[in-house]
Amino acid sequence: MLFSQLLANRILQAELQERTEKCNQLWFGCQTQFGEMERLHLHIQKLQTELADVREKSASKSDVSSVSQTGLKDASHVGRSNDSQVNGNFTPLEKSGIIFD
Repeated sequence: MLFSQLLANRILQAELQERTEKCNQLWFGCQTQFGEMERLHLHIQKLQTELADVREKSASKSDVSSVSQTGLKDASHVGRSNDSQVNGNFTPLEKSGIIFD
């Protein structure tokens, strides 16, 4: 009877050690995956910040560009009316009497 108890104890200890090792392997795997997820999370946050910066710069360049283009369009219409005469103190060259050779 003593021999059978010793044998049962050894078998249980071996099984406990095997399950403990398996549990430790799984725990190590979980820690590794958690570390990788945290690293990827930080990388995603960095990329989101960079994307927001690029969008902000793009929007401000677009605003400046649209203001410049609007200014050019407005400048091209300054001094013109529908009948090709210039408003104000200016006289169109074709009506000024100046002849170019």
